[in-house]
Amino acid sequence: MTDSSHKMEINAYVPCQMAALTHSIMRSLASVLELRFNISVPEWKVLAIIAEKPGLSAVAVAHLAEMDTVAVSRAVSKLMDRNLVARELDNEDRRRSILNLSPAGLELYADISPLAADLEASLFENFTDDEKRVFEKAIATLRAKSVTFADAFQRTPRNVMATRPTAHAANGDRFRPRVAPLLATPLNGRSGAR
Repeated sequence: MTDSSHKMEINAYVPCQMAALTHSIMRSLASVLELRFNISVPEWKVLAIIAEKPGLSAVAVAHLAEMDTVAVSRAVSKLMDRNLVARELDNEDRRRSILNLSPAGLELYADISPLAADLEASLFENFTDDEKRVFEKAIATLRAKSVTFADAFQRTPRNVMATRPTAHAANGDRFRPRVAPLLATPLNGRSGAR
């Protein structure tokens, strides 16, 4: 029997709301990219990063794009097949391959960038400048906090989660997980305890 006092409204759960928002926005972007330019969102991300930072390795592109290296490799291969990206040896380290846009790749980037910027602008058209700054700060804070969670679970899994009986567990038959103080510490490093 479950404890109804801890039921979660999954559609109101913030991570799910953010995932749904991201999916909706990226679906809109994908439809424009695929219909007008025959390019996928992952390929566009790779193309844009190489345009902004030419001469990167595929591994560096994956890091900046926050994508799996296999997905980046697949995107690079497709972009190279269309002669949008060129792979060449680094003059300073001949063991290392670097990526640059071809003239056609630069032209495609110049065509897509204004449309991507227009999509972003339309999302914020009802925001004041202050509201946009608050939103961007909130996103940065949540991203930093998500890294804190991920690092904590990966480094010290035994210390992160503990168990304690709930208020209904007088007989020791019902427990719920408790997040360790490490995850309860604010980003400024000060404990929330008073």
